[in-house]
Amino acid sequence: MIIVGEHSSLPKIHDYIDSFADSAKTDPYLEAVTHGMVHSHDDGWGYLVISPSGRTVYKSLQPVYNDKRGRRYLEEALDDEWFIAIVHARKAGLGQPKSLENVHPMCVHSPTYGLLCVSHNGTVYKDRIARILGIESMEKRLNDTFFLARLIAGSSNVEESVKRVIESKLVKTAMNTGIAIPDQKTADITVYNVFGYSSKIREKYYRFYRIEGKGFTAYSSSTLVDYYKPEGSYSKITVIPTGSYIEIRRLNMGFNERIDMLMETIGAGSQSRMADIDKDM
Repeated sequence: MIIVGEHSSLPKIHDYIDSFADSAKTDPYLEAVTHGMVHSHDDGWGYLVISPSGRTVYKSLQPVYNDKRGRRYLEEALDDEWFIAIVHARKAGLGQPKSLENVHPMCVHSPTYGLLCVSHNGTVYKDRIARILGIESMEKRLNDTFFLARLIAGSSNVEESVKRVIESKLVKTAMNTGIAIPDQKTADITVYNVFGYSSKIREKYYRFYRIEGKGFTAYSSSTLVDYYKPEGSYSKITVIPTGSYIEIRRLNMGFNERIDMLMETIGAGSQSRMADIDKDM
């Protein structure tokens, strides 16, 4: 979940944080995708908050739904003039390592951007990326998102780097990512899955929404919106089509949002603009 907003939106953000915790505890889409074997994102959670006060990174191996203190810290970090936040609850992929350093967001140093942090839903081929980077020795210790973050951090253009990842077929399932650069006060969002619209349940699981609330905008996975969204705390919900790239930048007078398509046609019947599948809920 990515949230951008102003201080005045904090009471409504509280409701969304609670809903986020609920969706991590019981995720019907995750249960469907795993054929009933898994229903919770219980391998830790974390967040990055960028605000006038600086940046705050928090990670815990506790599931977010059990970590009341951590959720309170998040609300305190958001209690500022404005904020950009990436919040992630992890369910480790099969065979992926479980440790505090593998909880998202994965933050790495970039010679171009300084600190770059990535949260990721889906799986990329970490063995292939590790070979590209020449760091195969780190495969067992770190998850695929770390290698994705390192690959992006080494580029001079985030969007072009993401396009190359997709074009090089380095995405195994999906690359729904939040990419934040604290020094530039930006957050980039990618929404992409390799199934397009050919698999109904996977399309639902990897679906991403844009939520407009009073004083804030959130970009969230399908479970929170379809099952747990707080009633009356939003004005509009929009489905973000697979293949989308969104850049959010904090400017002096507010937030600027730029929307682009990483690829024009992904899957049968895919849409090329958010407005095409806009819906009020």
